[in-house]
Amino acid sequence: MKLHNVLLGVVAAGLMMGCGGAAPEDMPETEAQESALSTCGYVQGPESYVSSEEACEMALHFAPQFCSGLGGVRSITNRCLITDGPPYLGSYRVCCNQ
Repeated sequence: MKLHNVLLGVVAAGLMMGCGGAAPEDMPETEAQESALSTCGYVQGPESYVSSEEACEMALHFAPQFCSGLGGVRSITNRCLITDGPPYLGSYRVCCNQ
């Protein structure tokens, strides 16, 4: 069941990416340039968590799976986006080599 949830998180991140995400003018210049050169998306853990720290830790743990078929990870942002909670969901912006 957890693998299914991970896949749903990756699909959701892919859908967010397919919808365009933030407009380039809303992103810092380096993020906008990186997005133009590689596949990027937001990845979260497979479920919600009691603490924001755990939500971010699990999102960071699952982030590399997003790029497993895209040449590996190019970069992961150093800031975690957290939902209001509890329960908490955390996500990191991940860019792949392809």
